[in-house]
Amino acid sequence: MMAQHILRNERGTTLIQVLGAVIILTMIILSFVGISQYTTASNRDTDKRDKALFIAEEIVNNLRAGVTTYDLSGTETETTTSGFKYRIKTETLSTGVTDIEPFKATPITTRNQLTLTFVTGGTPELYAVTVIWGG
Repeated sequence: MMAQHILRNERGTTLIQVLGAVIILTMIILSFVGISQYTTASNRDTDKRDKALFIAEEIVNNLRAGVTTYDLSGTETETTTSGFKYRIKTETLSTGVTDIEPFKATPITTRNQLTLTFVTGGTPELYAVTVIWGG
């Protein structure tokens, strides 16, 4: 008799335990989904930054080699790679300037830009190549 009385009092306990387990598992799964989405977005950003760096390095190498087909006015120009634009600014430096620190580009405050700066020999000129991409 006593055993039946104890079992009757615990009838809802199993249901509550199952509901608790389901809630805990759901929270664990949702946290993994959130981490997965963050990782995917981070990888996408890294891929775009790598592609932008490749474009900027290619432009810098071409400018160093004397290729003058680039617009040097500082306006944004569409690249052949869809979704990327570049902007090249140039400034002639005083002869004998060894420290380009005052001429460096201002820090980038957005995540979708990358800037490379370099100085040419001869008549020293500072070049700042900025590659911009969408969101």
